[in-house]
Amino acid sequence: MAKDELDMEIEELSRKYKEADDIFKGLSEAKLTNIKGVIDDINELISQRESLSKSLMQDFEKMKIDINSVLLDNQQHIKLNPELIKERLELRKKLIEIDEDNVNERVNCWRDIALLKKELRERIKEYKEKESSASMIDKILE
Repeated sequence: MAKDELDMEIEELSRKYKEADDIFKGLSEAKLTNIKGVIDDINELISQRESLSKSLMQDFEKMKIDINSVLLDNQQHIKLNPELIKERLELRKKLIEIDEDNVNERVNCWRDIALLKKELRERIKEYKEKESSASMIDKILE
C-alpha cells in the first residue's frame, strides 16, 4: 500500500470517527437537554400548584368573609323573622364546609407537591448520572 493511499485511509477513518463522535455527543446532549426540560417542567408544575392553592385559599377566605357578613347582618333581624334561624344554620354549615375544603386543599397541595418533588429528585439524579457518563465517555474518546 502506498503512503498516499495509507494517508487517505487514515484521513477517511479519522473523518468517520469524528462523525461518529459528533453523533454520539449530539445524542448525549439531546438526552441531557430533554431531561433538563422535564426538570424545568416539574419546577413549573410545583410553582403552578402552589399558586393554585394560594388562589383557592384566598377564595375560601373571601367566601367566609361574605358569609360572616350575612350572618352579622341577619343577626339584627332575627327577632323580626324567625325563618332567618334556618338560614343562619345553613350558613354556619357552609362555613364548616369551607373550613373542611380549606384543610383538604392544604393536604392535597402538600401531597401533590411532595410527589412532584420526588419526581424532581429522580430526574435530577438521572440528569447527573447521564451527565457523568457522558463526561466519562468524552474522556475515553479523547
